[in-house]
Amino acid sequence: MLDQTEHIESALSAQLLSHHERMEEELLQARSVQRYLLPPENQTLTGCKLSHFYQPLYHVGGDFLDTLVRPDGILALMIADVSGHGIAAALSSAMLKHAFLRFATTADSPATLLNNIDRELRNAFFCGRFVTALAAFFDPASRRLTMASAGHPHPIRHHDRTAQPLLFDTGLPLFTGEDFPYENAPTVTLEPADRVLFYTDGLIETLHDRPEADEVQDICQALAPPSACPPDPHPAAKLFESLLFGNRVFRDDVTLLLLDCL
Repeated sequence: MLDQTEHIESALSAQLLSHHERMEEELLQARSVQRYLLPPENQTLTGCKLSHFYQPLYHVGGDFLDTLVRPDGILALMIADVSGHGIAAALSSAMLKHAFLRFATTADSPATLLNNIDRELRNAFFCGRFVTALAAFFDPASRRLTMASAGHPHPIRHHDRTAQPLLFDTGLPLFTGEDFPYENAPTVTLEPADRVLFYTDGLIETLHDRPEADEVQDICQALAPPSACPPDPHPAAKLFESLLFGNRVFRDDVTLLLLDCL
């Protein structure tokens, strides 16, 4: 009787191990697919350079970013944070990519882009799941940056050796069910060598593990390195390393997107 019990337990253990290995393999494949859906890590475009860093909390995450050069030459970009973690959040971020690609080329402003995405996907998102997002259009000819936010953290601009948040009304997150029209923030004219950081709030949450932490100030200081430092080929990854040194406890997905004006 004992031998039979041990045999059953051994068979169950082997079955559970096999199931775990299959799940791990499927999650790794899902991670590869999600990475494939991201834009190139570093891009040199007309009038600007882009660099991003993407770190999900688990194998896959709910953070989203994408960039697109429109037929009129304007760069459209979007960064977003789906509530929750894991597979469901990752699938939601994939829906965001489809909507971004559909509307980014025809929307007349970032606010219109957010309004179109909110109407398109409002009924597709799971009950209680919402998204903070920031959309931006950058015109390389005039160096004008126009933004609209759906409850997303303020971007930070590094200009003339100082870095400060670009403060404006951030509105409500997407897909709350409220009939809330998004509006464009005041346009900012960038100067050559200006840098703008867009990020998800996982960065703030990770930096918040220290007592009396001023997370935004920490980001501003890291965004304005000494001028003697040579340019890094992967600036977003370098910024991530400089901010999250040591044994940080990650509580959320973290995404950084840098726009360097040329």
